[in-house]
Amino acid sequence: MNNANSSHEASNPNNADAPVVGFRRAYAATLIPESPWTRLSSAFRRRLIYGIWVVTWFGLLAGMFDSRFFEYTIALTVVHSIGFLALLRFRPMVFPTQLRIAYVGWLVLGTFVPFLGVMMHITLVGLGANLIWGYCPLARMLYLLPWNRQQPLSLELAWRAFFTAPKPGRFKVELARRASTTAVQAASM
Repeated sequence: MNNANSSHEASNPNNADAPVVGFRRAYAATLIPESPWTRLSSAFRRRLIYGIWVVTWFGLLAGMFDSRFFEYTIALTVVHSIGFLALLRFRPMVFPTQLRIAYVGWLVLGTFVPFLGVMMHITLVGLGANLIWGYCPLARMLYLLPWNRQQPLSLELAWRAFFTAPKPGRFKVELARRASTTAVQAASM
């Protein structure tokens, strides 16, 4: 076994939760590395992130009344994304960086592509849900990309990705454990 896989398995002592072999290396690239970001206190990081997203949400809200504010919000989000890239040592595969890059793309499409203005309404509601309840629809969509998940894509995984209650930390879906057929057969005897 190579070192890229063994370090991830060492941090995951429960063998039943070990990721599918094909997903290990890609998933490991999405984890936050030791960086200037990790050296900041957890409380400061939470306040900083929350503050930036609140300002972004107010920019979106103002954009509903004057579309020029969408352009300012895009500029803020680009700076936010570049800042995260710098703090995370320019690793675009790290999940928080992916989220910010995808968010910039979403805002650009919603602002500049005709007939996609509804995306701005969706992001206003989605960011509001994230700020109030901690439910981030974009993070849940990104989780389903092959390099961000540890399980093969299935209907159950997609269902759980969107309907799992929010919790602190990186979003992760726990699939329900299924009894093996031999255990079911033994129980029925």
